[in-house]
Amino acid sequence: MKIDLTELKNQPGAAAVFALTQEFPAGWLERDGCFLHSPVTLEAEVRNAGPSFSVGARVTAELKVICDLCLAETVQPISFSFDDEWAPAERAAGAAQEQLDTTLFFAKDEVELDDRLREFFLLHLPMRFVCRPDCRGLCPSCGADLNAGECDCRRETDPRLTALLDFLGESE
Repeated sequence: MKIDLTELKNQPGAAAVFALTQEFPAGWLERDGCFLHSPVTLEAEVRNAGPSFSVGARVTAELKVICDLCLAETVQPISFSFDDEWAPAERAAGAAQEQLDTTLFFAKDEVELDDRLREFFLLHLPMRFVCRPDCRGLCPSCGADLNAGECDCRRETDPRLTALLDFLGESE
């Protein structure tokens, strides 16, 4: 995904809005069990701030994921916002270390966003995916999907937890 800054770079103080949509290859996110289900949509306002560009962006997409509790395939929306500073590559030589860490430097008049978007996606993914808030998962004994109904397994309390259950008044 690229944003062309040719027109904006010669107009200090000017701003432009970009709305882009792009499909990415299946393994683009590099996370097991998580794939893009829809194209990625980016809406960004880019402002020429003189020596650099100030960016505010919103990204949306849908992910096809595997529920970590019941292993069902599900589609979940993801959206996030980010603020960035972009600067021409020739400014990198004289930049302070802090600016090198926080600024996206670009060559020519185009900003290539694929790697930056992947980074933001990975930062905004939840630690685990759940198909629904009340997902009951799989039976630890037989592997039956407890969302579909109870299984015939007898659930026994781990003997190491009996003292805690007695304390809480929940013993069997």
